[in-house]
Formats: sequence, C-alpha cells, structure tokens
Amino acid sequence: MYVSRFNKDQNLQYLLRAGSSLYLKSGCLQLMIAPQFLEGVAWQADTTLTAGTVHQVEYGGWIQLHALQAGELHIKQASTRLWPQAVTAIWGFLSRGLRGQTWVR
Repeated sequence: MYVSRFNKDQNLQYLLRAGSSLYLKSGCLQLMIAPQFLEGVAWQADTTLTAGTVHQVEYGGWIQLHALQAGELHIKQASTRLWPQAVTAIWGFLSRGLRGQTWVR
C-alpha cells in the first residue's frame, strides 16, 4: 500500500491498474479520470472524494487528483493477473503426460 500526504491546491498524478483502490483517510480531493467515449462523444466525470471515502478505479491508466483540502491518501494497486503463468504451468503438466511421463511421482 502506498501512502501519499498532500497540501491544499496540490495536483497529484498516478498510474493505476484497473481495480486499484483509493482510500482518502483525511482531506478532500477532486478525482479527474481520462475522458471516456460514448457513441463518439467524449465525456469526463469528475468525482469529489471526502475523508473516509473509498474509490475503486474501473479502468487502468493515469488519474489526476486535485487537493481541495490537505490530507492523506492510501493507494492499493490491484494485483497483476496470474493467469498467463497458470496456463503455462498447466500446459507443461499436461504435455509431460502426453509425452508418456507419469503425473504421479
């Protein structure tokens, strides 16, 4: 978990994975995410976070925060996906069996 302390009117920028969590322990922040596109129209929804608020990031990428009051922010990055390693391990396990090697040792 990453902890960031900030002052009033300070701008913060973070690169976050989808599913990451922001917990605002104290202060007030305005969250500005990258514009989204809906039917060819760009729109941006800014969110105000107050003390005690938890916000989960839907999409990975850069976010910008503007401090409306000084405070403390806790950031928990979403874990990386482990499915590529799992598929590789399963494939190796199965291919050993297909080559005549026993699965039980």
